[in-house]
Amino acid sequence: MAFLMIEIDESERDFTRFFWDENPGIDLENKRLDIFRMTGVLFGVKSSPFLLAATIKHHLKKYVDIFPDTLNNLNQSLYVDDFLCGNVSVQAALTTCIESKQILEDASMDLRKWRTNSSELNQRLKNLNFEVDEHKESLNTLIASKVLGVGWNEKSDTFYFDSSDLGTFISKRINTKRYLLQAAGRLFDPGGRLKHSTLSEFQKHQMMLPKATNFKGARNILNEWNEICTHKSNRIQLFSAEEGIEWNFIPPASPHFGGLWEANIKSMKRILLRVAKSTIMNFEELPTLMAQIEAVLNSRPLSPLSSDPNDLNPLTPGHFLTNCAISSFPEPYTASDSLSYHSRWKLVQSLRDKFWNRWSTEYLTHLQTRAKWSEQNPNLMENQLVILKDPNTKPLDWPMGRILEVFPGSDGLVRVVNVKTSTGILKRAITKVVPLPIPVDPATAEKNN
Repeated sequence: MAFLMIEIDESERDFTRFFWDENPGIDLENKRLDIFRMTGVLFGVKSSPFLLAATIKHHLKKYVDIFPDTLNNLNQSLYVDDFLCGNVSVQAALTTCIESKQILEDASMDLRKWRTNSSELNQRLKNLNFEVDEHKESLNTLIASKVLGVGWNEKSDTFYFDSSDLGTFISKRINTKRYLLQAAGRLFDPGGRLKHSTLSEFQKHQMMLPKATNFKGARNILNEWNEICTHKSNRIQLFSAEEGIEWNFIPPASPHFGGLWEANIKSMKRILLRVAKSTIMNFEELPTLMAQIEAVLNSRPLSPLSSDPNDLNPLTPGHFLTNCAISSFPEPYTASDSLSYHSRWKLVQSLRDKFWNRWSTEYLTHLQTRAKWSEQNPNLMENQLVILKDPNTKPLDWPMGRILEVFPGSDGLVRVVNVKTSTGILKRAITKVVPLPIPVDPATAEKNN
């Protein structure tokens, strides 16, 4: 009912129109349909929990100076329309109950079905006409409640998790990604109480361990692992064979065996050293800058996101982390501003902008580099996602497009392409086109060659 207490502005109610059929049994020709509009937030719509939370947050601001302690509890312990908290004494808990009920009643949201593990508090709530959720003991004397998906025994004040259904489901042992996700979805543990006693829902089938000569921690881990393998070698080998686990070790002092990620680390460290070499940052500013640099690196385009010719969006590493491109709120460019070291946030943002300018230029230049060939490289192909190089604009403003048509020469090599961008179709030489580092389809590339 909390959603229905939030009124929708009259100018927005047309988006909630629906038809009402008073006589569903009558044929369509004689049917009379009434049009209604919802005046409150709908239950079951994806945006409803956000609207409820935002409305409550706005409502709580009126009580900052009146009930500061209770306001803090509501801000930290209110989950959608469920309130869960505790206190050091019965009197303090009763005060929290009274004040929280008063705060939300002012917004026409009545807190009901109170439950507590204190019999004294339970009785005092009844005396104040609170709607206490009465329940009877079951046959096994387990007084159970659900607290954010986890069972709570109010009699012994303990949390529990019933794993019987999960065990039955896992016993089927269906080796598919869908089955694994379904099993992981049955573990609803927002409080993290089960993380030390349950397995991770995903298992890494390939482990890369750096046997570096200057990492004592890595050496100690490998020594412990060798000792474990000595005593339980047969069991480990059998388990690894059944689960398909493959071990790949990186030789000492050979970071180039790491592949692409080592190249990215090298590029990031070199640019960061040049940008922030003489800058003094504290323990909060450096992690903030590194997090923003990580977002920059995870926003680089890798390959087309889809095979749709009208789709100009690239696939980025951020898609594997958040299922969408990593983005942030636009901020003014600060590289040319005079820095004041009293404004530490402005300093971090300036370093971020300088890193982005240098890294984006070097990254796009690296994609464009074409050395003297000793072997034939794949031609540019139709529907391939590319970046158009424009010397008159900044590299970060270069448009992205998709190749519509290729024009091979007499030797079969493509030298000119038609590219579709968001502003139109352009014909460019391949020297003005920057392909993404991952090809669309190796089989198609081989066929075009």
